[in-house]
Amino acid sequence: MDNSKLIVEQEEWWRWQYAHRNFYSLLQSNQEVASDFELVLSRLIDLFKDMQLKSSGSVYKNPLKQKLFHQFCNSLVYLYRRINHQDIFFNETCESLIAKHGYSIDELDEDELSLVERLNDWTHWLGFLPTLFYSVPDSSISWDVYINDHSDEEVDIQFLSFLAHPRVGRDDSGIKTMSFDDPSSVNFEWDMVINYNLGDPFYQIEKEVRELWEEPGKQFVGVRTLDSIRTYVDRRVCKKASSALKKLKSSCDESNYTYRKANVDSLTARSVRVNSQGWAVDKDNSRRAVGLYIWDSLNVASLEWDSRRSLIRSVIETLREEAPDKLKLYFSKFDELVEDDSDDLSANSLEVKERIKESRNVKYEPTKYGDTLEVHEIVVREMEADYDLTEYCIQELDYYRAHQVKKAKAKS
Repeated sequence: MDNSKLIVEQEEWWRWQYAHRNFYSLLQSNQEVASDFELVLSRLIDLFKDMQLKSSGSVYKNPLKQKLFHQFCNSLVYLYRRINHQDIFFNETCESLIAKHGYSIDELDEDELSLVERLNDWTHWLGFLPTLFYSVPDSSISWDVYINDHSDEEVDIQFLSFLAHPRVGRDDSGIKTMSFDDPSSVNFEWDMVINYNLGDPFYQIEKEVRELWEEPGKQFVGVRTLDSIRTYVDRRVCKKASSALKKLKSSCDESNYTYRKANVDSLTARSVRVNSQGWAVDKDNSRRAVGLYIWDSLNVASLEWDSRRSLIRSVIETLREEAPDKLKLYFSKFDELVEDDSDDLSANSLEVKERIKESRNVKYEPTKYGDTLEVHEIVVREMEADYDLTEYCIQELDYYRAHQVKKAKAKS
């Protein structure tokens, strides 16, 4: 997969992370599944070497071979789904790989086809190839990109090889809305794409959609720009124009998208978007990166912590040193000085303020909000919520927002 063509939607990136941890945890806890996976993986590698490399050597210790192996597996699953499943999944990347390498499942024997079927079952459940999840989960990539704001130049090769496949229970509406264009991530055969730019009268796009709804063939509605909100529609599944328009309008109203030009050559390509909870995309990604790091530290890493809260306090200190601005995502005035007459802290902090005044009578030392016990506790609680969000997304194998998790927990 050519790095220059990699465009990653944020939600798919996080789904990838959550699916990795779900499957890795399953392998660690269920020896029967782990043994089955090891057997399938080793036989797939043998099949890959026979069909692709015509050579020996370790696949997972060679970055190029590893990349080719994941592409090979993606292509096999893609071919299998195209032949054996009713749903339609067209992907240009897989089509080009099949054409380039001549991949085919026509000549596979019964045992080899059973391998592909097993791989497809796992992929259909996870939404991604399980072969990508053989390694130990690593939250450092997300931390570097979304906390330290580093580029993705040194992203590990396995991250450049992932492809979102159709997953059970997902994308069954025949509608998909995205903030920047990546047709290859639309895992159904669309026949209409609606381009809408914020600020344009919605009735105009609505009128054009209704006029073209019954027209055969692929229909393109609106003017395509870098800042368009694009909605892909399969009109054989989505039977009513009103359903597609409702989905588009909901994305505009609830998400309140605003944009800047995306750098499509980088994993950090992202719009300045606000989700339905009122979080900007930068805040959402940063807090998910924190939650992922905390989860990995408690569930994957070999280090032991006295408690989750002690780990979180350590994370706060790390952010103070590495990325202090990120703490403002938890309390906007975290790095600002506390004023004696400030109303930003509640009555419970009067004691804190008095101690600040007393300390200033001895030696004047400006105190920041982030140094107060109350604000510190607020940040700890918010990071616990980040962990809970991560835990829920991993368990449910999907991308959820904080308010959805709270609602789900309230019902349970």
